[in-house]
Amino acid sequence: MVRKSIFSLVCAVLAAQSLFLTGCKNSEGEAAPEQQRPVMPAPLVTAERVEASIPETVKKYVGTFEAIETVDVVARVAGKITEMNVEEGKNVQAGEQLFKIEDTVYKANLASAAASVATSEANIKTSEANLKSATATVEDLEAKLRYAINNYLRNTRLYCGDNEALKAPFTALYGAELNSETILGGLKKINEVVANIEIPTAAVSKDSYENAETTVKSAVAALESARAAMQAAEGTLGSARASLDVAKAKLELAEFDNKYTVVTSDISGRVGRTNTTLGNYVTPASGALITVTQMSPVYVRFSMSEQDFAEMFGNVQNIQDSRIKVEVQLLNRNPNGVNEEEKTKFAVKTDENGKNMIFLDNSVHTNMGAVYLWATIDNEHENFNPGGLCRVIVTKFGAEKCAFVRNTAIQHDPQGTFVYVVGNGNLVEMRRVKLGPATEQYQAIMPNDDLTQTVREGEVVVTTGTHKIIMMPGVQPKVDLALPSGLTAEQAPLNVTGVVGGAPAEKMAAVPVENAPAQAPAEEKPVSNEQPSEN
Repeated sequence: MVRKSIFSLVCAVLAAQSLFLTGCKNSEGEAAPEQQRPVMPAPLVTAERVEASIPETVKKYVGTFEAIETVDVVARVAGKITEMNVEEGKNVQAGEQLFKIEDTVYKANLASAAASVATSEANIKTSEANLKSATATVEDLEAKLRYAINNYLRNTRLYCGDNEALKAPFTALYGAELNSETILGGLKKINEVVANIEIPTAAVSKDSYENAETTVKSAVAALESARAAMQAAEGTLGSARASLDVAKAKLELAEFDNKYTVVTSDISGRVGRTNTTLGNYVTPASGALITVTQMSPVYVRFSMSEQDFAEMFGNVQNIQDSRIKVEVQLLNRNPNGVNEEEKTKFAVKTDENGKNMIFLDNSVHTNMGAVYLWATIDNEHENFNPGGLCRVIVTKFGAEKCAFVRNTAIQHDPQGTFVYVVGNGNLVEMRRVKLGPATEQYQAIMPNDDLTQTVREGEVVVTTGTHKIIMMPGVQPKVDLALPSGLTAEQAPLNVTGVVGGAPAEKMAAVPVENAPAQAPAEEKPVSNEQPSEN
């Protein structure tokens, strides 16, 4: 908003018109005596200096306050209400206890679930120990089997000698995997070769050779048995772990059930009327025990036509533009039943980047041709109640300055709109203008490259008494400057010709435009889309 303090020129013009005589002959032909006509004073008008500021377009809409969050508090578990810790109509904090449900059964279930978890954890430890033992046994038997195979190959070589036919099966058995199928198959191939070769004078007996083979077969059987035991231990451990998971899930459910015997508020806000009383049995199907409504911040919902939206915002990317100000005023109902606006305005919240916290609905309401918008506004002092009505004021600032004059300075005729401009020598000039946005008291004059079709900052225009100028054409008014609002005669500027500040009219002299005082600081001029009234 721009601040504007306008210097009023209270015109108390006392200029005597020329006296003239009229004479006539009487019936005898003698001249009648001259008579003096009454002196007509110059028209008294008020003028003000034109000042410039950024124009503003203001539109007003009816808005409705809406809660951003509203939560129905319901029972999560079944039971009798044993405590009521909420006071109807009061504010509560998130996490604050509102009700207490009997928890005897839920505490017992919690203890049982905790015991099941402990048992499952103990079973896991036992299963892990058994698996560790079975794994060690398998590793030991694998080493024994490898030793038995090496001993068998050595005894076979001593028994049969270095026979070329034995090299291939020896190599295969030496590098074979330690399982019954591979090992027993390797023994079979070696036995087939031994049966078909001539045995020389052996370094060991046949019994030693056969005993070594038997040892290998026994080691294979023992290893397979140990591996089966290890797999069983792994299965037992897996079952124990699964049982622990089930026990933990039951414990978690029991903890939640026990926790939900204390009914708390999920949000901070104001509670309404309770829907239950002490001692009632409630379940999750009982519905809301009470409703909590967030009070700060709140939404203000308002709608505007598509045409207004295009004029004020242009597109959805501009609704958060900081150059567009959105404010809220409360509506009070006076004793006569008429809604009146409070003077206090509340600005819409902005984010850390200074952008308005406003969002637009995702579609146009075709039955009304309107779009809905929601603005966020602080409600720390709870001035606004969800569901209440308010006035939403949307202000769009212009891109450049333009001249402002009082609405009373605007004149109309069949050719259009004009104002009276006071020039040098207090000569009044009628000047055509094009109107811009208006306020309750001021009217914007749009710029024009043709200076005869606009007014400029610093010029002086007649604001009241224009009808006198129309009724008395050709009469030159005289102007004198009035005091700016709030100044005394002693504080008035000294470059004003004549007496200022309530001086008698006969003592006021003409004030040329070039002697007008400097501009006072601009005062705020909120601009609306209302048109000025005709003078």
